[in-house]
Amino acid sequence: MECALCRQDREIRRSHIIPEFLYEAMYDEKHRFHVLSVIEDQKDWMEQKGLREPLLCDDCETKISRFEDYARRVLKGDAEFKFQRQGSAVIVDGLDYKRFKLFQLSILWRAGVSKLDLFQHVQLGPFEDALRNMVLDEEPGKQEDFGCVMFGLKNGIDAIADLIVQPVRTRSDDGHCCYRFVFGGFQWVFFVSSKPAIGPYSVGFLQESGRLCFLVKDVFEANWVSSFAQKRAQLGRVS
Repeated sequence: MECALCRQDREIRRSHIIPEFLYEAMYDEKHRFHVLSVIEDQKDWMEQKGLREPLLCDDCETKISRFEDYARRVLKGDAEFKFQRQGSAVIVDGLDYKRFKLFQLSILWRAGVSKLDLFQHVQLGPFEDALRNMVLDEEPGKQEDFGCVMFGLKNGIDAIADLIVQPVRTRSDDGHCCYRFVFGGFQWVFFVSSKPAIGPYSVGFLQESGRLCFLVKDVFEANWVSSFAQKRAQLGRVS
């Protein structure tokens, strides 16, 4: 079977699109998590070990796992970096640009090639192969290449780590195509456009200097939360 990344005919593993460490906060005592659906003919269900599908060979899994290991340490506060709060903004300095940017790109690319229903709205078109080559060659590109703006999510004073939401396609105020993901306590907004996003949004992209700026906001202020709740109510699913 052909590996989606290196495109070599090899034994393929069941790969995660969103890394398994980002599901940890969602697991119950039986290592399961509850998936909430807003698809009319798809009821809620239980999953184990995160959502996976046949995708990558061992070598490509190992390649991507290096980016994931670094991102795991960053998101759990175990990596070396400095940060400061300025009101609702957080400024982080000292990140490894290459490893963290490739972590971001690898998730966007995997979602784009995935056949799982959860990622059906991520349609990368002509950008899919460009992303594949960047991940394969471990080339993160410039900071405006597939830039990602992150928003820290909280509920009151508590950070939210136990939430993964189906990615959707949207547009920025200046017309750029974006894909919005929610996982790991953050909303991740990827800019996927033939024109580089160099406006005010680019301030939130991971900088080649290793600086990352993001805003922290309450999850219930987000429009997508109320939209999701309304869709579930319409289907008679209130939990």
